[in-house]
Amino acid sequence: VANAVYTVALILYEARKDKIDFVLIAMQDKEEDVIKFMKEKGYTAPVYIAQSPVSKNILPKSFPTTFLLDKNGRILLKEDASKDWNSKSVNDFIDNVTQ
Repeated sequence: VANAVYTVALILYEARKDKIDFVLIAMQDKEEDVIKFMKEKGYTAPVYIAQSPVSKNILPKSFPTTFLLDKNGRILLKEDASKDWNSKSVNDFIDNVTQ
């Protein structure tokens, strides 16, 4: 489990879950490791475990890869690296797109 990445994303989830929906997908982690991490940290965000191989056409080239989508599924932001997802700039971006 990419602990630091999950931690920052989940802090944002706890702060903003009333404004946006979160979908976290564990692509390379074992389900039991994800469950243990979430319980130990007390996180409540939904995390989905990839159950079957993902097509190379949509599989990220690097991990973590994060997408912010609008309610129509349009990609608003794609990040191919770790990022502080609870930064002021991210929160400002979310505020702008959810108004």
